[in-house]
Amino acid sequence: MTTLAIDIHDTGLLALDSQGPLQALGPGYALFEKKRPVFGFDALERARLTPGRVYNRFWQEMNTSPLGRPFPRGLSRADLANGHLASAWEQLGRSASSVLLAVPGDYNKEQLALLLGIAQANDIPVTALVDAAPAALCHAFHPNGAGLPACKTVLYLDIHLHRSLATEFLLVQDEVSGPRIERWNITRDHHAGQVPLFRLWARAIARVFIEKTRFDPLHAAQTEQVLYQLLPDWLSLLLQEPEIEASLSHRGRGYKVILQRDHLKTAAAEIYNRLEVLAGEYATAKPGTKLVLSHRLAALPGLIEQLGNPVYLAEDAVPEGLLQSQTPAANPTGQILFQTGLPVKLASASRVKPVLSAPKQTAPAPTHFLHHGLAYPLDQWSTMAGDQCPLVSRNGTLLLEETTPCLLNGQTHAGQTVLASGDRLQLGTREIQLIRVVN
Repeated sequence: MTTLAIDIHDTGLLALDSQGPLQALGPGYALFEKKRPVFGFDALERARLTPGRVYNRFWQEMNTSPLGRPFPRGLSRADLANGHLASAWEQLGRSASSVLLAVPGDYNKEQLALLLGIAQANDIPVTALVDAAPAALCHAFHPNGAGLPACKTVLYLDIHLHRSLATEFLLVQDEVSGPRIERWNITRDHHAGQVPLFRLWARAIARVFIEKTRFDPLHAAQTEQVLYQLLPDWLSLLLQEPEIEASLSHRGRGYKVILQRDHLKTAAAEIYNRLEVLAGEYATAKPGTKLVLSHRLAALPGLIEQLGNPVYLAEDAVPEGLLQSQTPAANPTGQILFQTGLPVKLASASRVKPVLSAPKQTAPAPTHFLHHGLAYPLDQWSTMAGDQCPLVSRNGTLLLEETTPCLLNGQTHAGQTVLASGDRLQLGTREIQLIRVVN
């Protein structure tokens, strides 16, 4: 019996079971081409080319009301959620016998019912429906997770495409099940989302290019799309370095500028300050409250320092927490209830783990590799690398095996590793970059 945990999050669906690595199933983007929508990474990678045909609010606003023009007549947000989840379930091989779903804590009863109906229509065997925040905290408290020490109140902060959620929990002692976390309050900020944040950064970066090179990457849809695709990689580098070199090309010409972490932090001040207010209100009202950030917030340069260096979680925290929590399947009548609290296993103070290393945002799986300026499809990899560096494709994820001797991004790797577009593999004296080609 295989149990699969899925985190329904509009910045990117994530799935995990006890056997394999974390699988990224794409963000909540739908793009309409030739009267048929595409979802996830395929939609995101063309979103700036045809913005009028893109919709990315269907998970947040899931309902049966028609979208209206320019979308097909009668099409609803629930239809798009159905399409995205059906596509994800297909990528996962439709093989799990039990599925645990984590969803945003501010879903109402109608949205929860719609989601269960969508799952049933796609033959997804859902056995639990849980607020994603307590699932993440189950992993935070777990000795094999972040090892967060026991505390009376915890605030979990997360960012979605168009809003941020701050969820307060109390750690209580249940006479039967032992320690558990119970949701006390949830607060939303509809002005602090990833979409407006990335828009601020795209504009700030464009101004740097204009000032230094007189090239405006937002002037043409093609270079705007490339800028948005490279932005997560630039952010990841700026977590480690105070400044980096960023390059774009247009019509055969290359343009390079220096991007500074402090510059991007200043550009994001409006949203960073709103996030600080969300966190600070609880800390002021309830001294001793532990602040815990999702990996999505931890991936934003300079935010951790602005929020006082709180605990932050790994990318797999929500699905891993679901698997660790021993979530009950259903009530005695067989009805699946929405759970906003979960039992937790506490780490002793002596076993508290250090703060996790800076997270890497999930990128789509590569489709090609680049060698000496030429792009080759991945099915030709064995011809290039032979037995020196075998790669394994599993459920839409490209894996580097544990025993492979090649270097990954200039360093040795430990354990089975998920590869992403932009990763570099060194085979002897040859360096090969993995890329994703968009049709």
